Amino acid sequence: MTIICRRASLADLAAVSRSTAELNSEVAGQLDPTVSLTWPEENSPEGYRAHLGDPRWLILVADAGGTVVGCLVGVIDQPAWRTVPVATIFSLQVSADRRGQGVGSALVDAFTAWAVERSVHVLEVSTYTANSAALRFYQRHGFSPYTSTLQRVQSAERSS
Repeated sequence: MTIICRRASLADLAAVSRSTAELNSEVAGQLDPTVSLTWPEENSPEGYRAHLGDPRWLILVADAGGTVVGCLVGVIDQPAWRTVPVATIFSLQVSADRRGQGVGSALVDAFTAWAVERSVHVLEVSTYTANSAALRFYQRHGFSPYTSTLQRVQSAERSS
């Protein structure tokens, strides 16, 4: 089945919210005991609704015959310490049964094209160091290590 990457609509926000919750549970839930597992449900889809009309934000869905099988959320911003704008991928999630079929690549390609159309040539994404599959995926798409965030956790208690 053909995958079409398109901007999310209001009708897609529940699927975008579910996608974010799946990503949070699958990745952050496994790798970061300090991440709230209920954050996506508490902040979506209303949080995404505000971004739909904001030209700095892009919420993409990968549509397979009317079913959302992947989602990417990103933004263009120019922090005060940067001399150029930067397009940042905040989240990228592909349904488990669609992984390895080019869905994630199609989403990254669509995001890249969107950024370049806006004359933004610096793209970035963060992922957990322990998420070797994500690191390999992004490196295959031209991303390379740029900064390292070092963290010291005093307590491994998870907050809800």
